[in-house]
Amino acid sequence: MQIVDRLRAFRARMEEENMAVVIVPTADSHASEYLADHFKTRQWLSGFTGSAGTLVVGREEAALFTDGRYFIQAERQIAGTGITLMRMGTAGVPTVEQYVCSLAKAGESCGVDFSVISSHFAADMSDMLAGREIALRDTGDWFETLWTDRPAMPTDPVYLLEEKYTGMSVSAKLAAIREVMRKAGADMHVVNVLDDIAWTLNVRGSDVHCTPVVMSYLLIGREDAIWFVDTQKVSESVREALFSEGVYLREYSEITAALEAIEPGTSVMVDGRKLTANLCAA
Repeated sequence: MQIVDRLRAFRARMEEENMAVVIVPTADSHASEYLADHFKTRQWLSGFTGSAGTLVVGREEAALFTDGRYFIQAERQIAGTGITLMRMGTAGVPTVEQYVCSLAKAGESCGVDFSVISSHFAADMSDMLAGREIALRDTGDWFETLWTDRPAMPTDPVYLLEEKYTGMSVSAKLAAIREVMRKAGADMHVVNVLDDIAWTLNVRGSDVHCTPVVMSYLLIGREDAIWFVDTQKVSESVREALFSEGVYLREYSEITAALEAIEPGTSVMVDGRKLTANLCAA
């Protein structure tokens, strides 16, 4: 399927959902700088393979916003697709927000997948669009159906680093985090950033090229912690080692249900700059 065909299918979905414009960022569910292939949706839809950029798709036009590192590459890769290159930081080039507002009218909607944008981004964008009477809506992951040969989530095995390399045990790190939670008056702490989880649990993997992290979430309570991960990647020895440190395992996909099950009145500590908007809503 060519890029123009992908954009046509994407716009058909926009019409079905009654959205005037949709933002497709370079992002995953973990605020990562570098992405696993599964999350390279902007690359699939635009043809631009650079590691940074935002695609904005309207009913009749689309634009790729990227910085000076990629101007020549982007110009070559999107040639003939109907996508306009927006050279960020140069005179006369609108911001993503300004461009979105140029494509949508009052009473219309702008969509974005809330599972790959931060809570802060969603709140700021929503407030800005509200001033134009444009609604920000969660598209969910349209690429599950549009991208028919989409790479699966990584399945490489997890391994543990010994304390002689990490400097601290998992239980010691959790105790230090819980002390910060106690001072903040928090009962729970939700972590979605992969290198933060790797540090806390002394776990490593190869889910992202040249980055030894594991796709997962971590929910830290006052007494125990739950690691949400593809459990098939975790050997029995790793599972037992983490259990001995007070860490329990649940499936990666169960994080939303776990957050929704938190009892009212529970104080939950999150970083809204990094935790995704869908999980903050949960």
